[in-house]
Amino acid sequence: MPRTNSAKNFIIALLAIAIVVVLVIWWQFNISRRINLENSLSQTILTQPVKLSPFQLIDSNGPTFTNQSLQGRWAFIYFGYTDCGEVCDKSMAALSQVYDQLKAQSQFVPLIIFVSVKSHQDTLSKIQQYITRFNPNFLGLTADINTLKPLTHELGVQYVKLKSPGIGKDIDGEQLAHTGTVFLIDPAGKLHAIFSMPYTVADIISAYKTMVNPTAKPPVLTKNT
Repeated sequence: MPRTNSAKNFIIALLAIAIVVVLVIWWQFNISRRINLENSLSQTILTQPVKLSPFQLIDSNGPTFTNQSLQGRWAFIYFGYTDCGEVCDKSMAALSQVYDQLKAQSQFVPLIIFVSVKSHQDTLSKIQQYITRFNPNFLGLTADINTLKPLTHELGVQYVKLKSPGIGKDIDGEQLAHTGTVFLIDPAGKLHAIFSMPYTVADIISAYKTMVNPTAKPPVLTKNT
């Protein structure tokens, strides 16, 4: 019986991941019909940046974070949750390197924002502790699922709950299959670029420099090995 349950859980996990992949492909196809894109490997630059609808999230430090909070700064946004494990940790570590290298080069230093999609488990203090592991300058945000939904839907963020026998709904122990995409918001608060896995620190920095300085040479992108 345990082997049967393990096989069943494995199949459910594969189906959930497949659903996420299909939804991401659908979203990219849908958005490509509405705006012009420059697509290269793991990078998608929107030649017509998209204005985000009004949103209101909670900062792990206390204050409210809205569209207005994005004005005047470039910002990388990543959606995940604190006990995600390898996927989120690798992405946050990569963004930490992006931040440190841009700061060292005196470039336009962007905001790095982590948004938890599990507000019912990720308390503000837990989010703050998580992002501080990677960089004390990072911002941690969250909101209840209904508040998050318009923003995640608009950006094409997909996440599917994985259920195991004996684990109920919305309790400790649940896992999510989710996209590992990084979104770049420009100083006008518009979606400007999308970085899909696999991406490298070098590729993100090179593309970012080109976007903040259009006279720079186009980035030479490499596949992640």
